[in-house]
Amino acid sequence: MASIILVIPTLLAVWTGQKVRKKVSEAAFRRLILAAILALGLYLIPLGVWRLAQ
Repeated sequence: MASIILVIPTLLAVWTGQKVRKKVSEAAFRRLILAAILALGLYLIPLGVWRLAQ
């Protein structure tokens, strides 16, 4: 049941991404996505280090 519920935010994110992609250039959209992935990666690094230290 939880997986069905989690489909809703995923579909919302896909819909939002398509709307943003239509409004900005392909290069700007690519930079935006890469920046988001980088930010998430930088967020996860300290969490991984924290778990290893425990």
